[in-house]
Amino acid sequence: MTHYRAYGISNIFFLFTCVTCVCGDLQDFFELQQRRAHAPLNFGKTEEKIQQVQDDHGWNEESVRGLVGSQPALPRKWNISYTFDPNIKWEKNWTSSSELGQLSAVDIDPSGNVAIFCRRSRIWGQDTFTMDNKFDPRKGPIPENVIILLNKEGKKILEWGSNTFYLPHGLTIDWEGNYWLTDVAMHMVMKFSVSSIKSNIPTLKKAEGSSARETEIDLNNLFRDSIVKPVLALGDPFQPGNDDQRFCKPTAVAVMRNGDFFVSDGYCNSRIVKFNSRGERISQFGKFFSPGLHQQPSPYVLSVPHALALAEELGLLYVADRENGRILAFHALNGTYHREYRHPAIGDKIYSVAYAQGRIYAINGPVFSQSFHVRGFSIDIHSGEIISQFGPDEDMKTPHDLAVSKDSSQIYVVELDDHVVYKFLQGKLVFPLLE
Repeated sequence: MTHYRAYGISNIFFLFTCVTCVCGDLQDFFELQQRRAHAPLNFGKTEEKIQQVQDDHGWNEESVRGLVGSQPALPRKWNISYTFDPNIKWEKNWTSSSELGQLSAVDIDPSGNVAIFCRRSRIWGQDTFTMDNKFDPRKGPIPENVIILLNKEGKKILEWGSNTFYLPHGLTIDWEGNYWLTDVAMHMVMKFSVSSIKSNIPTLKKAEGSSARETEIDLNNLFRDSIVKPVLALGDPFQPGNDDQRFCKPTAVAVMRNGDFFVSDGYCNSRIVKFNSRGERISQFGKFFSPGLHQQPSPYVLSVPHALALAEELGLLYVADRENGRILAFHALNGTYHREYRHPAIGDKIYSVAYAQGRIYAINGPVFSQSFHVRGFSIDIHSGEIISQFGPDEDMKTPHDLAVSKDSSQIYVVELDDHVVYKFLQGKLVFPLLE
């Protein structure tokens, strides 16, 4: 009897420890339960320097000495305040989104309109994936439109994406207005051209008035019933993997003006992959490693790279390393490490990152058994100090993504489970004079 009681207590303690360390909330548990550590790919010549760094004997150690372009995490002396910035005001009741289901992503198009990527009737739950990260395609695509386009006043302009997606995650609109979307169930990254969307507006408008209908899946013709079809689709549909052709639950995309783009291959592989405009792989960096409770991972060790942001004028790519609670900056040209941003006021989970006018914007998330304010932050790229904090009247619950306009005047945040879209208006920024 004593033996079984001790065995039961030890298992309960082990389970509690795992949940405490890994799961910020129930959604995190569902997202992380099938994560696997994969061996890295064999890199090409363009990645030899990074490969040497990652394959170094101490790749999983805290020290970053010797890394190309490395700088220490800043700041060392923290300036902590929990006061909202009066220059960033919440625009209450901007729009209603209760009927959209889980809100996964948000971005702003070149005209200033706001696009939301939602899951409608589908929920990422405990039984969504098998233990080997596979989704059952027989469940069919989401029959409702999952991309909602709103103007600055919050009024709907257009909706599309019915019978196309299975479990939406990431949304990026590039400088031309093309949509880049990731689907974690399909393990795919897709590009939809702005010209294709515009040419189908009459058909999309006509379809808005009709009831959503479920369709039979055709694995040989995935987009048969899609009004707008992708011009580029990467990944092996519903087949997770870690090679040149496959992803495993990719989370986000960042697109450069020359057409090159980055994919955060996020929940299983913990890597960043760079492609050219034709979808041909250029390079990759990052790998998964589970450190000890008190061990800080190296810059190339990622744990759910959840969002990406580009600062092209600086030549930098920012990565929201969600489960490591930090933002990492890498040189966009070759993926070498530049800097880490981490702050005790933000806590141990960072869900999304954006960049505008010399500032990094981020949203954090709840951590089980720990007390952090869940809200938005703007961070100085040089000092690493928090410049501003923003949010609604109370803490957010499950913020999942944010977008910031080029002039920093508008900030949008979507809540995954509360089904809320927040809009914040930021006054004119004051920058210090350089001597």
